[in-house]
Amino acid sequence: MRHYHSGQLLDIGTDNTCSHHRVSQIFVNQKDLEQEAKNLSLQSARYAKQTTQWLALVSQFDSALKELGDVQNWVQVIEKDMEQVTRALEESKAPET
Repeated sequence: MRHYHSGQLLDIGTDNTCSHHRVSQIFVNQKDLEQEAKNLSLQSARYAKQTTQWLALVSQFDSALKELGDVQNWVQVIEKDMEQVTRALEESKAPET
C-alpha cells in the first residue's frame, strides 16, 4: 500500500482541480471556435451572394455601354446619310448655269 504525505495529497487535489479547469477551458474554447466558424461561414455566404449581385450589375452596365456604343454608331450613320441627302437636295435646287 502506498502512503501519501499531506503535502502530496494537496498537490494531487490541486493538480486535479487544475486539470478540471483546463478541460473546462478547452471546451469553452472549442465552443467559441465553433461559433466563430459558423459566423465566418455565414459571412462568407453573404459576401459570395453580394459578389454575385455585383457581377450581375457590372454585366448589365457593360451591356448598357455596348448599347450606347451601338446607338452612337447608328446616330453617326444616320447623320452621314442625312448629310448626303442634304447635299443631294441642295444640288438639285441649285440653279443650272
